[in-house]
Amino acid sequence: MKVHHVMFLVKDIEASIKFYTTFFGFKVVKRFEKNAVPYCLIRLHDFSIELRQEKALLLQGRIAHLAFEVEDILKEIQKLKEKGLVFDTPTKGTSCSWFSFAKDPDGIDLELYQL
Repeated sequence: MKVHHVMFLVKDIEASIKFYTTFFGFKVVKRFEKNAVPYCLIRLHDFSIELRQEKALLLQGRIAHLAFEVEDILKEIQKLKEKGLVFDTPTKGTSCSWFSFAKDPDGIDLELYQL
C-alpha cells in the first residue's frame, strides 16, 4: 500500500491547476466531470493531488480525503476489517478501477484506490 493522492476542494479549478503547474511543476494527468462538477488529477513524480471545484464556501480550501493505492482492494479491505477498520462497499471509479472509503478518528475520509 502507498499514498496515491490527496483531494483538495478549490473554488476555481483553473486557477489551482495554473498555480500547481506553474510554481511546483505538477503535470495534468486527467480531467473529468462528475455530476457537472469539474475534477482534475495533477501529479509531481509519485505524488498526486485531485482537485475538485467546490461551490460551498465553507468547504473551499479543505482537504477532502487521503487516498491509498492498493493492488487488490478486496484483500486490503478484509485485512483492515480484521484490525477493526471498516470500509464501505467498493464502487467502480471514474479515475480508477475501484475505490472505497472509511473514516479516521477525526472524521477525515480515507480512500482505498485500486488502479
